[in-house]
Amino acid sequence: MEKIVEFAELELKEHGLADFNLTRVIEQSGVSRGSVYHHFLNREGTIAAVEVKQHLLELDQSNALLRYLVETVSSFAEIFDALRLTLEMSGSEEGRANRRRRNATMVTAQTIPALSEVISVRQVEGDEELAETLQIAANRGIIELRMPAQGTAHWISSLFIGRLAVDILNDPASDQAWIEVTLESIRHLLEPQSDN
Repeated sequence: MEKIVEFAELELKEHGLADFNLTRVIEQSGVSRGSVYHHFLNREGTIAAVEVKQHLLELDQSNALLRYLVETVSSFAEIFDALRLTLEMSGSEEGRANRRRRNATMVTAQTIPALSEVISVRQVEGDEELAETLQIAANRGIIELRMPAQGTAHWISSLFIGRLAVDILNDPASDQAWIEVTLESIRHLLEPQSDN
């Protein structure tokens, strides 16, 4: 599977989506046609496999950046400001396009057992890493976990998929309202209570 994805990725880089040729991928990789169709079903499934690989790399990078942030900041306000900036930056047209592409890839991948399994395993790992990061932040006194870390991690992950419903509106005011409600929800769920 890795060899097919490697050569499919090269094909996409060289020829683009419109001219992606599965026969070239098969010939250049040396993998049998039957194996490609067994693992990825068709051309679209093979392209989805490349996009899934990219999505998982981005997930790893995001989790590593969040872990670094949690280990280096000194207050909830610093994390909150970074989160606000991230949400506002991802409201751009590029951010919306990335979410549309990622969600379309995930839908396609769910019909391909090999990809569905990879996504499922990596989603569990990603949410476990996020839960560990939340626990580190709680141990440092930066956040207060009012709900179990694992459930909170699942909820946070689902927020970013759900943002697609707001993207469809293509309305900056609606997107800003989503950001404000999301931030306030996170603040309520995680901000340490002051000792007044």
